[in-house]
Parts: sequence; C-alpha cells; structure tokens
Amino acid sequence: MNGSNAKIQKIRKISSEALIFFSVIQILLIVYAVGAFLVGCFMIWMGDYFDQKLVGVNWSVEQQIPAAICFEGGLMSGIVDLKRNTESQAAGFGVNLLALAVVMAAFAVVLHFVAKIFKALKESDSPFRPAVIKNIKIVFVLISIFLVLQSGFLVGALVAVSLWGIFMIFEYGCVLQKQFDETL
Repeated sequence: MNGSNAKIQKIRKISSEALIFFSVIQILLIVYAVGAFLVGCFMIWMGDYFDQKLVGVNWSVEQQIPAAICFEGGLMSGIVDLKRNTESQAAGFGVNLLALAVVMAAFAVVLHFVAKIFKALKESDSPFRPAVIKNIKIVFVLISIFLVLQSGFLVGALVAVSLWGIFMIFEYGCVLQKQFDETL
C-alpha cells in the first residue's frame, strides 16, 4: 500500500505542475486570441487606409497565415480562398487574424478542460474518478472535432476512434476503481 501512496503523491505533484503550466498557456492563448481579434477587426475596419500605405507591397497568402494553422483541405483552406478573393490586402490580413483568433480560442477551450483533468487528478486519490473521466471525454471530443475541421474527415475519424478506445479503457478503470472502493 505504501508504494501505491508514493505513486499517488507523484501523480499529484506532476498534476499540480501540469495544472500551472496549462493554466499559463491558456491565459497566453486567450490574450493572443483577443489581440488577434481586435487587430483583425481594426485591419478590416481601416482596410482602405492600410491599403493606401501598402501600395506596391504584394504579400503572398503563405506569408500572412502562420504555417501551424494552414492545413490542406481543412478549415483554413476556406480562409485562404476568401483572402484570394479579397481586393483589399489589409482586409484579407484582418480575416486571417480573425481566423487565427478563433483557432487560439479553440485551443484555449481545450486547455481549459485539460487543466480541469489535472486539477481533478491533483485532488483525487485515483486517476479513475468520474470527474477525471468526464473531462477526458470532453477533451477527446473537442480534439476530434478540431481535427475534422482542420485536417479533414479521415484524419479526424481515425483520431476519434483511437481516442474513443483510450476513453473506454479509462472508463473501465473507473468501474474497477468503484468496485475496489466498494469492497473496502
């Protein structure tokens, strides 16, 4: 039993550190998302002014959209097409910033639930508790939806099925933990 307590203490310590890390990253994502949203709106609103200042400058779409969010065939391909069909370079850049803000906000939501998992682990005697399992399910669903939107249906479906299998293992561990707790 003593070895079990040492492992639980180690899980609590790692969970506490992970909770701090993910909370900081979540705050940074929110700040960047709000900044990108505000600057994007400003660029669209003041598009004519910026276009006059950008006369002669021809940025390619790849220079405006960060590579981390520019996936083939996913959500960003629609944004790239919108940019190509936009007369105003500033408005196109603003649309790209709005899309980036949405992606960052989505990451922040996922990290919120990841932080809730680590908070529950920090406060629990076992990782197989309903609060942990519920948040794992939410994170897995959000990741699957995000991948379907970003990378296409096939990749999203493959990851979703894999994550569902992992979730089922955790759910079974929760049932076993409940049975173990009832026998004591």
